[in-house]
Amino acid sequence: MITDIHFESNVVGKAFKGTMCSYDYSGGVDVDHSTNAAVVAATVAHEMGHNFGMEHDVDYGTTCNCPGNQCVMAPSSGGSPPTFWSDCSLRYLYNSFNRGVDLCLKNPPERTVGDAKCGNGIVEPGEECDCGADQCLHACCDGKTCRLTKEAECADGDCCDLLTCKPKPRATVCREPVGICDLPEFCNGDTPDCPADFFLQNGHVCPGRVNEFCYEGLCGSRPDQCVSIWGPTAKEGVNACYQQNVHGIIQGNCGYDVHSRAFTRCLPEDIMCGRLQCGTQAERPIFGDPTTVSSAYTYVRVGSESHQCHVIRTTYVVEQKNRPDPGMVLDGSQCGDDKICVNAKCKPLSEVYKTVSKCNDQCHYRGVCNNVGNCHCENGFGGIACEIPGFGGSVNSNPSNTSRGITPSTVLLVLFAMFSVAFVLVCMYYWFKKRRNLPGEFWQYARKTLNLHGVLVPVRKAPPPPGGRRQFKRESLNAMWGDGVLNYSVNERPPSFIPPAIPLVSINPSSPHARSSDQLLAHVPVSSSYSKPKATFTRVPSMRPKEPPPVVPSRPRESRIAELYKERGAEMGIVSPVPVDFASRDLPSPPPDDPDDESSFMKKETIRPVQPPPLPPSKQKPSLNLENVDRPPLPQKPPKVLGRTETGVGVRELAAKFDAELHET
Repeated sequence: MITDIHFESNVVGKAFKGTMCSYDYSGGVDVDHSTNAAVVAATVAHEMGHNFGMEHDVDYGTTCNCPGNQCVMAPSSGGSPPTFWSDCSLRYLYNSFNRGVDLCLKNPPERTVGDAKCGNGIVEPGEECDCGADQCLHACCDGKTCRLTKEAECADGDCCDLLTCKPKPRATVCREPVGICDLPEFCNGDTPDCPADFFLQNGHVCPGRVNEFCYEGLCGSRPDQCVSIWGPTAKEGVNACYQQNVHGIIQGNCGYDVHSRAFTRCLPEDIMCGRLQCGTQAERPIFGDPTTVSSAYTYVRVGSESHQCHVIRTTYVVEQKNRPDPGMVLDGSQCGDDKICVNAKCKPLSEVYKTVSKCNDQCHYRGVCNNVGNCHCENGFGGIACEIPGFGGSVNSNPSNTSRGITPSTVLLVLFAMFSVAFVLVCMYYWFKKRRNLPGEFWQYARKTLNLHGVLVPVRKAPPPPGGRRQFKRESLNAMWGDGVLNYSVNERPPSFIPPAIPLVSINPSSPHARSSDQLLAHVPVSSSYSKPKATFTRVPSMRPKEPPPVVPSRPRESRIAELYKERGAEMGIVSPVPVDFASRDLPSPPPDDPDDESSFMKKETIRPVQPPPLPPSKQKPSLNLENVDRPPLPQKPPKVLGRTETGVGVRELAAKFDAELHET
């Protein structure tokens, strides 16, 4: 703050040392003591140096070195305003940064106060670059117009090479990790800006640690936190020290309210997540500045031993990641079985996992999961889940290598190929030059060294399958009848016999004196002469006859039979025909007679049953027990023909018999 109120003793400015990020003493007061703006600006820079923890410069030339006659942190100002910092001031600034004085300076504002102006060092809308002066220290930007120079592609950014005014090569590290739970970021070779800061997923086990977990990019480790505050000899306090956190005092609490200026008590289940308790022999912490960091301690007894419990309280306002107060237990520290600290509360890990994005297939154990749910792969792997060869890194942090690298599988494949080629070449050399079979010799040597012997396995017939088929001996009918397998006979072929047919349609009505028997004799075909005796060898493998049986003559229509009775009844001695009850027959009615078609009585009517035949049984396995199965009876054995048989056929006798049957019906 600049004021026109003058201090006593010609003091032109006041500020607390090392309080740059303090919530109560981070400012300074400067007197507008000169009409020269550069002189007042030098005073403001001097007081801000105190805020960063700088002391006054003393003994120029011996203790401190200054490029000019006087530097910014000189005890008093005089003459021309200083424009340089001494090496002592730079050392103080470096030590302050190591103590965490700059914790609040890593969140640059998104917008500035006032209108955009070229030359303020901030690239604002409408500007391509802004180096903060008319003459830039590099040739990439024109300080007067805030435009890129000719052939320049960039002028600022962590991935901009100010020597070439072009983006840095691909896979160049632009942000180093600040801890084991942080991830590096790389340039992509196309843009001058470094990607956003990414880190390991919340709840992820700290790499190389046990029972310590990452949260917001920091590893929740109480021992490491005590070392960073009190020095390398410090260690975590005993568990009894954390019982002080239930009292809500400076020696133990769960936070400090800057508005009410009161400490918060811890619940019994949250005491391990409150004020950090450390054991140390140091008198003061190495963290921060004495004006912004205060310490306290108390004693506790565990059995017969007494332990010191040291704590610190800071006035730092921290908005970086998850560090609201460096003196509190870090988030991610273990506070029980499968529980970690989050905002001074002990919460189960399962609740933490519900709020984070999951990675696919655990990155195939070739990478880690970052805070947005993408895999950060090792060199040589890529893809969404590190499942394919790639350039490492992630889609958020950019590739980490310019080549795919060498994976273990690639190394094994190359070595196997080289060994195979070398072995083949050596074998070919020995075969063509020395006529030696190296593979055979190697096999014999291996058999002898390893005592390898062949095992003779006795060959036996496979047992029959359970419930398998039984093999039956196939026998012919002759063997079943006891006549042997084959029956050889020399005989004469019997004459073919054709039964007489009834000549119903061939009777001539013009001959009234003709007898039916004469007509029958006229139409009976004469049997053919007997064939010569021929010796044959006949094998009877089945019961099927060689020649088909004679066709049964069909019955004429009833109307035709009635006409025959009418025409020839008197001649045959039939006075009146016996009526036939056609209704009693279970046959379909014949179609009406066609008087013009005399051969219509030869047509047959197909009789199809009304009900379909029953289906065969399905899904029934045949029984293999054939002892009690009823076998069909053997067919009747035909008579043996030992010689020529001559039998005369009386046609007249057959006709008389037929006429007698007609009279009976």
